[in-house]
Amino acid sequence: MGNNVKRFEIEIPLEDVSLSCTQQPSGNIASIFKKRNRRIDQALGRAAAYQALRKLGYEQPPHVPRGERGMPLWPEGVVGSITHSDKFAVAAVAKTECYRCLGIDFQILRPIRADFSRRICNEAETAWVSSPEGLQDQRVLWMFSAKESIFKALYPLVRRYFGFHAVELRPQGHGSFRAVLLEDLSSEYSRGYEFPVSYQLLPEAVFAWTALPPSMS
Repeated sequence: MGNNVKRFEIEIPLEDVSLSCTQQPSGNIASIFKKRNRRIDQALGRAAAYQALRKLGYEQPPHVPRGERGMPLWPEGVVGSITHSDKFAVAAVAKTECYRCLGIDFQILRPIRADFSRRICNEAETAWVSSPEGLQDQRVLWMFSAKESIFKALYPLVRRYFGFHAVELRPQGHGSFRAVLLEDLSSEYSRGYEFPVSYQLLPEAVFAWTALPPSMS
């Protein structure tokens, strides 16, 4: 790896979940790509997915194609998610006997536009984001990453698009939110349904995940 590529020590404290990270290589392989674009993202995501499936027990992991809205089409009996940002990709997979759905998201901390918070947060969330002073950009990105992980987890189950305001995040202490659906997404995932969402703070980044058990109970 080139020295200019940051390494992030990402962990997901969930049993039976296999996690893998890949970074854009330096040298001849990287020179194949003229500029950073979706080809790099997709290549990194495929590599991370391959390694995650190997960790899950696949000796020769199958290709993971993309479905609607970019949803990874995992092998039968597997749930998972892929995320990438700034020449870095992460994939997480698990058996369906352990988790019904799994969504992850990785974001580099960065300054945000003034209107970005309104697009992501409702009134209650905005109150939390705005206090204390100096952490607004970071907290908005924590919520953004958490809600992205929710969409990646639930979309394969509900098969309908839903926006950031379809769910409210309620802080539960360091590294966790309680998510509450504000819209009916399906007969099972309806308004008022609650579930946990977690995030890990990294140097200059945040990693979030949503994982729901096989049953609704």
